[in-house]
Amino acid sequence: MHNWLFINDDFKTTELNVDFVTGGHFSYVMASKVGDLKYEYKATYSSIRPFEKILMTLDDGRKANVLFSTSEQRTFMQMEFEPYPYQDSRAQILGWQAILDNFKKFVESI
Repeated sequence: MHNWLFINDDFKTTELNVDFVTGGHFSYVMASKVGDLKYEYKATYSSIRPFEKILMTLDDGRKANVLFSTSEQRTFMQMEFEPYPYQDSRAQILGWQAILDNFKKFVESI
């Protein structure tokens, strides 16, 4: 996840803990490389269904879901989330899309 869990090349994931089971927790810190900004995320996996969906609840109560579908030899991934109320929703959408784009690049490179 260190290879793709960031919004752009000015950021990096500095801390990462994942217990990928239903009821397990994850936390990570995404920080700017110059150290002036950082975002901390913590959540609990509410449900994990392999190749279908991952449901999670962030520590502040917001929900996020990752949904998977397939068509022929392609896998599609969709992220749904409740936006943080004190930040521009469009910026949050663009940030999550950038992370998904990084994930796609990483998976296609291995």
